[in-house]
Amino acid sequence: ANGNAGGMTSELLDDYEEGYHVPTITGSSSGSWTLGTYNTLAYTKIGRVVHIQGYINVTSESSPSGSLRISLPFAIPSLTDDSNSSCISVSMRSHGGSSLYNVAGVTTSNSVIEIIAVNGSGTANWIDDGDIGYEWNIRIGGSYIAT
Repeated sequence: ANGNAGGMTSELLDDYEEGYHVPTITGSSSGSWTLGTYNTLAYTKIGRVVHIQGYINVTSESSPSGSLRISLPFAIPSLTDDSNSSCISVSMRSHGGSSLYNVAGVTTSNSVIEIIAVNGSGTANWIDDGDIGYEWNIRIGGSYIAT
């Protein structure tokens, strides 16, 4: 490989890693949720692109407040026009909420996935402690750009 393309910031593969990440799940203001037996995300990092996937089972909570945040294995950079933002596929089950539709994970500059629900009229809601119970599970899969 060589770095000969004009206008490119990089075209060289400089990193490859595979591993596991046990995320923390917190509220944006305070508190957390406790993970059960299924508590690991697998990742593959190729250059700056991180592919993640896994199943997480939440068994209890400790006074969470604010939007739900799931930690990621690598930090997210701050890029032009929020080009660092990506949509991560999520599937939530047994959450106890009644109006969570079109749920997706969004990477943020806080290096976490925040979960958003969009109803039929297009109104968006960041999922928080009031939208879900203390026991639930989530499947996660997708890619994002790391620092």
